[in-house]
Amino acid sequence: MQLIVSSSLEGRDLALLKSVINILHSDYVEEEEYSWLYQDKGQHQVFISQDFYQHGSEYYALLKEQGKRISIGANINPKNLRILFDQISKGELKSSIDTQSTAVSNDPNSLLTHVSRYMSSQVKVLMQIKGLEKTEIIIDKEKDQIWSNVPLNLSTIKNELFAKPQNIKYLNPDKIIDVNAMRFNTLASHFLWHMGMMHDTQLINPEFAQPHVAFKQTHWPDYGCLKFKNSFISMSAILWRRAESFESLNKHHEFDEKEIISFLNASCLSGLCVATKNHDNKVAQITQAKPKPSGFLSRLKQKLFGKSA
Repeated sequence: MQLIVSSSLEGRDLALLKSVINILHSDYVEEEEYSWLYQDKGQHQVFISQDFYQHGSEYYALLKEQGKRISIGANINPKNLRILFDQISKGELKSSIDTQSTAVSNDPNSLLTHVSRYMSSQVKVLMQIKGLEKTEIIIDKEKDQIWSNVPLNLSTIKNELFAKPQNIKYLNPDKIIDVNAMRFNTLASHFLWHMGMMHDTQLINPEFAQPHVAFKQTHWPDYGCLKFKNSFISMSAILWRRAESFESLNKHHEFDEKEIISFLNASCLSGLCVATKNHDNKVAQITQAKPKPSGFLSRLKQKLFGKSA
């Protein structure tokens, strides 16, 4: 299994993270079922970030599909990063969707829930959304592409996807798209941003309104190409600096509630924001148990000291 890591870190911290991932990649590829890869954009399972507070900062990892936050501590180093990645790889991350299943969405929130689950899952399949009147949309989250036989615009979202029942199924990732029939194409992240933005009455997941759920922006929205409200830029700046809950955005900042819902739905659906659930405001800690020597270290010792090492 390939585990993809992304990050908002910069400078020395980013260089350190990439070097550890490169070492782990060469180590795990030979001996384990996992391989690690750092990727600035696109789909990822793990996001490493740092939140800044008045009296310091905290490094942590977000496990996208599980909605879990793991505290790394006040600093990062090769040791705690290797322990973190080793524990994640042993967690046997699993998909949260059944790729053999089909479903019918009868309202916007149901449709967005299915799309959100697909976008945050690890499975490499295509998602097909098909209306009763032959409207068809295919999403490829790995390539960040979406194809359709109807124009991919706000009118289609409002009058077709949100107004009429949609059949949902999953397709083989090797499926060849008929570009003659599916002649409308754009970036999936852009289209999904607009889908989420247009739904401003309810958060995709009702639990997202609870105080134990925090939102962290993982990538900055492409505001040069997206429709947005002025408040979105301010909310992006806040969530880029630190994770906040819906309750915090609503109570401690002068934002309109509908605009908060619209922004969070757009950000989460397009993969630009991760929601993590931490009951009682607690975060999981990495276990500082002494790790067993890796295959890489064992081979190195053998070369230096002989087979008795």
